Amino acid sequence: MGAAHASTDGGAEPSRLRAEFVVGEGELPREQSSVAVDAEQWRGRNLSLPELLAELPGISVRTYGGVGAYAELSMRGVNGGRVLVFWDDQLLNDAHSGAVDLGKIDPASIGSVEVFRGFLPGEYGADGVGGAIVLRSRERQEERVRAEFAYGSYNTHRHSVSVGGPNGTTSVSMVHSDNDYDYLDRNRTPYNKNDDTVRALNNAEYTSFALTHRSTVPALGGSLRRNFSLRSDWGGLPGAEGARTVSAGYENRAAQAGLSWGRDLPFPGEADLELGLGGRLEWNRMEWGDEDHLSNITRGDVALENETDALNATARLHWNPVPAWEIALAERAGAETLVPRNLAGQANWDWDASRLRSQSSLSLARRFSRRMRLGVQGAVDVRAESAANGATDDSIERSDVDGSARVVWSFAPTPSLLFHSYCARGVQAPTLRERFGARRGTLPSPDLRSEESVKWEIGFSRTSPLWSVEGAFHDNRLDRTVVFVTSGELSKAINVGAARVTGAELLASVRPARWASFRASGEWTRAVDRGSVRAYRSLRLPNVPEWTSRLGATFSAGPVETDLRLALVSPFWRDRANRRRVDAAAQLGCGARWQATPRLRFSVQFEDLLDRAPESAYSSYPSPGRTVLVGVQAGFLSSTNHPNKEGQQ
Repeated sequence: MGAAHASTDGGAEPSRLRAEFVVGEGELPREQSSVAVDAEQWRGRNLSLPELLAELPGISVRTYGGVGAYAELSMRGVNGGRVLVFWDDQLLNDAHSGAVDLGKIDPASIGSVEVFRGFLPGEYGADGVGGAIVLRSRERQEERVRAEFAYGSYNTHRHSVSVGGPNGTTSVSMVHSDNDYDYLDRNRTPYNKNDDTVRALNNAEYTSFALTHRSTVPALGGSLRRNFSLRSDWGGLPGAEGARTVSAGYENRAAQAGLSWGRDLPFPGEADLELGLGGRLEWNRMEWGDEDHLSNITRGDVALENETDALNATARLHWNPVPAWEIALAERAGAETLVPRNLAGQANWDWDASRLRSQSSLSLARRFSRRMRLGVQGAVDVRAESAANGATDDSIERSDVDGSARVVWSFAPTPSLLFHSYCARGVQAPTLRERFGARRGTLPSPDLRSEESVKWEIGFSRTSPLWSVEGAFHDNRLDRTVVFVTSGELSKAINVGAARVTGAELLASVRPARWASFRASGEWTRAVDRGSVRAYRSLRLPNVPEWTSRLGATFSAGPVETDLRLALVSPFWRDRANRRRVDAAAQLGCGARWQATPRLRFSVQFEDLLDRAPESAYSSYPSPGRTVLVGVQAGFLSSTNHPNKEGQQ
């Protein structure tokens, strides 16, 4: 069972429900379903970051292949492009694409993850109608040097080395997989089973390297936090069913750095200030030739490139003038640009676009008798955009002002029981790609409007020394939802109307003995289209299972620990016309760990023991079935090893 978060005002506050692998970096909002996950529990598993996050209620994943393949998550029925993703305070939802490809982020480079499944705290901006995911690099570790090596199915390698010092940690990780697993090729005729063939996936190899650094040092009466990351990955593009490739491939590079400084202020009561500055650079490239049959428009060798960069500055003030009142101010300002390259001479989607943005928020909260808390938050988002087409001399300038607001409430009748609720209205600005194209075949849509959402949640949590349970019911109404309408090989983003996502979540865990623990979770979601546009014509949003349930158990005997995991997913429709139905699926996984010495651990993990990988949203990108990963983790101390001041993360 997870430890309780300590109350910041000394009151007896109840714990929020935490699964066994959940810890807190700080006190998360108690008025919604939020959770902090210690990524240390993910070591040794051959899963992508979104697949690991999918084990939390409210999160669904679409995987488009094996290791390193594109993977996108949806949160409570809202697509991944509307879920904000931060890494060490840098927003990853850049101008290039709204959805972040979490499948290419090595879990070994992550120290912890914070997930907000409801409203977005004001310090992260005014948008995020689908919630937010905050990734944090590993900052401290007990060992001076830690090395992890793993090898598994389809020549999969997962290796990492991290060096810890008195102020922080530097990590290097590498992932590679041949991804040459067998799959059922339907030859682009899903309704005709006579031409189905089992083939080995080819031209799907994947390799990635990542370097991360995070540290904190005293400075100017406060603390200075530094973070840096450099990522590079490349691989082959296997192509869709019936269009297998030979040489098609891609390459991505990304770098980001940030500085933040914080200190306590001599204000009445308690006050602290944090200032931050950061930036990101990203470069993407795709290429193929005639023999790959990926395009009907262009012939010969094709290379498509996109460059994006972003710079942002943040300021946050948190002040408790008296124990009963909380005041928080946040300002986030920045700029982002999107530059397409080498688009095969097609000028109609060759736009250079940029955006200046300022987000301001104010939060007020009042505590009543240390049992009840009522808060309000308002945020304003001001944007100025410009775009130019160098081939046609066309240019566009526009500005928008959006706002969001929320009301939150919590009540704790006893230290172990908590009720909470909130109501929020949010906005999400279109990405620069959605408005101005900047990809081959993506036409500009400069008049695209921001999406809006009205959401509310009501929930509870109950804890005891041996068990805990948490439940929540939520409703999210989306307006002016953005989708891409495709005709041939051309696509364009449009506002298609409205949708409503309603659901419930339940999470429970129990530890009847020191050597055994059990956990269970379930979620039910109903996502209904309310739009009138033909491209949005089905009764349910596509690719959203109606219910998902998970069961897990962990057993320990001395230095050996084993775990079992079972997931059940309901049938769902793969297409908007509700003609292609995916059957219900069950996944079974297990693992074992042997702590040979205090600093040496061996592990083996099996995923999908039933050898039935869940079908992705598109049948042309099959996923592997049963896989195994065997690993070893070793830690090394030295005479200069430092004590872990904040505990092992």
